[in-house]
Amino acid sequence: DVAMSSDGSKQIAIAGSSTAIFLSTDFGNTWTQKGSVDGYSALAISSDGTKMTAVTAKVSINDLGVLYVSTDSGNTWNIKNQDQNWYGVDMSSDGRVQAAVTDPFFNNIGKIFFSFS
Repeated sequence: DVAMSSDGSKQIAIAGSSTAIFLSTDFGNTWTQKGSVDGYSALAISSDGTKMTAVTAKVSINDLGVLYVSTDSGNTWNIKNQDQNWYGVDMSSDGRVQAAVTDPFFNNIGKIFFSFS
């Protein structure tokens, strides 16, 4: 998955086997790894690139996905939730409203489970 700010200057991407998020702040010319967790499944970014969200899916029977949020253009990531099998995420252009959905085959049958502003 890949997402970018409206002008394309800030970009985030899930690399390889979905084990790392990479960040570019120069239109994709150079990339820096920002995090290393198994099972990234989706990304979202605000139009100015300051707010980013990444979700992970369940990767083992004893593990549930995690929802990570960054409010500083991807420099630091904080856990907002770690008890669902996250499937997708999106946000408003200003990043103040974000929503994530669980995997439709998991126990919550794909309901929107998380939203904040």
